Amino acid sequence: MLASLEIAISNHATEKNHDLPKLNIEKINRHLLAPLSEREFEVAQLVYNGITNTQIADKIFISVNTIKSHLKNIHLKLDANSRLQVIQRLRALMHK
Repeated sequence: MLASLEIAISNHATEKNHDLPKLNIEKINRHLLAPLSEREFEVAQLVYNGITNTQIADKIFISVNTIKSHLKNIHLKLDANSRLQVIQRLRALMHK
């Protein structure tokens, strides 16, 4: 239920903020101790855009379990405990 609420919040935020900064892997990785891999960045971008795990898996042709594994790594690298925090951290890193 909490995950559904976070997805709804991120979808609402995405719909309301069409002027969100475009993510840039070099800019984000510059501020991380452990940089995101290309695939983790791809998944992070899709989360940032409010897409669900199932939709991400379908879009990039990998399993939902693999998405969950990438998200675990993304959460660790961004020191985030939720999808919403991932989005917040990505926004903050883009403004540094």
